[in-house]
Amino acid sequence: MSVEAGSQGEYGAALSAAEAAVREAVACHGTTHPEVLDKLEKFVALLYKAGDTAKAEKLNERAQVLKKILASGVQATRSAQPAESAPVASFMQQTAQVPGEGATGESEIALFNSKGEHVATACDAALYTPEGRNVGRWNEDLCVYLDRSGWYLGQIVEENRLAKDSTWQYRHMNFGEKGNEGDRAGWGRCPDIGPAILPYGFDDVKIG
Repeated sequence: MSVEAGSQGEYGAALSAAEAAVREAVACHGTTHPEVLDKLEKFVALLYKAGDTAKAEKLNERAQVLKKILASGVQATRSAQPAESAPVASFMQQTAQVPGEGATGESEIALFNSKGEHVATACDAALYTPEGRNVGRWNEDLCVYLDRSGWYLGQIVEENRLAKDSTWQYRHMNFGEKGNEGDRAGWGRCPDIGPAILPYGFDDVKIG
């Protein structure tokens, strides 16, 4: 989601340029690079000046995660893709993935939040808690998970992260009761993995 010129008054052009700088850095260096952090922090500072506190705080959280990743020594390889490549979309825009073989077959896929905590397991197009309680099902037409009551639950991003698109146009629409797929026994919580930066507009899914 791009900043529209003039949307923040006198800061409109500067905001657009700052966002473009972040996109360019991601396209050139990947999502985990000091140059990306530098451009992102400048963009956040400008957003605060322009009064867009909500967006600034959300991107600042992303910057803090990136800072931790860089401090741990993890760095993405340089991308040779153009400016609007997959890494840019993944970092700045709202891109979701369909479940892989594990969500449509019998092998399980562990899904994590942005902190790297195991929050759900996908299996046979259904979604479960790490302990095996059924909480939702994949909707092939919408390419999202719906909860058992038919409300939008979330989707897979960054290969193994379960996240909710806060801007999805149908997020407040009910798609009808999806029933119970039944619980699965014998599962458990997987060890934590490293943190990740969710695509722009996505938040962690809270499963009760």
